[in-house]
Amino acid sequence: MIKAQEAPLKARCMFTSLIPCDSHFLLSSTFVFLLLLLLLLFHALQPFTKDGAHGYDNMESDMHPFMLAMGPDIPHFTDRKHFYQVDLYPYICAMLGLDKPNRIDGQIDRVLPYLKNKPSREYVDQFRLYASGTLPHQDLY
Repeated sequence: MIKAQEAPLKARCMFTSLIPCDSHFLLSSTFVFLLLLLLLLFHALQPFTKDGAHGYDNMESDMHPFMLAMGPDIPHFTDRKHFYQVDLYPYICAMLGLDKPNRIDGQIDRVLPYLKNKPSREYVDQFRLYASGTLPHQDLY
């Protein structure tokens, strides 16, 4: 069911073979023949799912919020930089020296330019292994 928020229907329907890779629907275990991508001002009403699926197109500029950060461990930039929200967790982990994150989608490599004090190569390598799920946390099993 689609609920409009005081605007006419704005959606895009496409065959599975034409779904753009950046929408991440191709990784779904559910077979989809047609996909309805909701454009801005709309949301899908559905039962709660832990996977999350708001239906918005990731390429819409309004889906890219800005982030401002300031502090002693954050370098000063004179121009705008692109920062993925999913990388906020690896960024904070790196600032705090936490090298054993849970399995995450964020990438430590994308946040390295934003760190004033760069972590060691060993730290980054270990972080990648835990973040990708290659090294599981032994104390959890």
